[in-house]
Amino acid sequence: MNGKPKIYFLGSGKLAIPFLQALYDSTRLDFIGGATGVAKPGKRGKKLIPTDAQTFAATLGITLEEVPKVNDPAFLAKLAQLTPDVILVVSFGQILRDDLLALPKSGCVNIHPSLLPRYRGASPVVQAVLNQDAETGVCFMEVAPALDAGKIYRLFRRKLDGTEYADELELELASTAANHLDETILAILSGELPGVEQSGEVVVCGKIAKGDAAINWNCDAAEIAAKIRAYHDWPGAFAIERQNGARVTISRVTLRRDLQGTPGEMIAGTPKNQLCIAAQTGALQLDEVIPAGGKPMTGAAFRNGRRGEVSFSPESALSGSE
Repeated sequence: MNGKPKIYFLGSGKLAIPFLQALYDSTRLDFIGGATGVAKPGKRGKKLIPTDAQTFAATLGITLEEVPKVNDPAFLAKLAQLTPDVILVVSFGQILRDDLLALPKSGCVNIHPSLLPRYRGASPVVQAVLNQDAETGVCFMEVAPALDAGKIYRLFRRKLDGTEYADELELELASTAANHLDETILAILSGELPGVEQSGEVVVCGKIAKGDAAINWNCDAAEIAAKIRAYHDWPGAFAIERQNGARVTISRVTLRRDLQGTPGEMIAGTPKNQLCIAAQTGALQLDEVIPAGGKPMTGAAFRNGRRGEVSFSPESALSGSE
């Protein structure tokens, strides 16, 4: 290949941000442009909110083209004129059809944060944390017509110790891959990384619904803690106060195997600078909570605001899901 390989970028979510920075900084890859999803209405529908990738690109002085349908023939015609060698796809959210996959000279490369074929789909990091896996990872992979089924070019593994929060872990995995972007793309193009077929049990994970994050205190404390870490920071694991039916997002916790009590109830006798809620087995120390309509606060501050009495409905949080 003569000169620097030309890279076109497709990305929308937060996971795309480290790769935009890497492409912008690269001296070995020619970043020829990129596209993202369209801006969407905010909570009140009055202001359009651009994608995370678009917002970050603006800080670099880059504008990503907003594309509602990436397989549209008009967009493909414009992309073909750029003659990209590789299309890099990161957290894009749209399915790439055959015409687009065949367009770049050396194919499309996707970044996927899991140990494929566990997990294919929309929420691999959430599932790894939720299932209390001992290990996860991030891979450079070929984009194939089937969901996340392409060859794996390169894989980086990451041990898990059961304290990781999904959003922070996802960014860490993305940064790891982005730090190796130049060398990996060049190795793929040179044939040093021909890719290997996926092997093992295929596990597919779907999109997350807000109701998935409801806490059932009639579970083991470690299982609840995993849910809180998995759904941080979106949609946010939540419980329902017994006294007033208000929803409380629980964002940071410490597992307490030394405590036991009635599920959903505050454990009496703990220091005032702690708020500990019993599970079916064990308990959780609530280090940070977000009351409905409020701002993040320590568990101790929340306890003080409730005059030292905190109680959650053990199972009724499930009926409060959306």
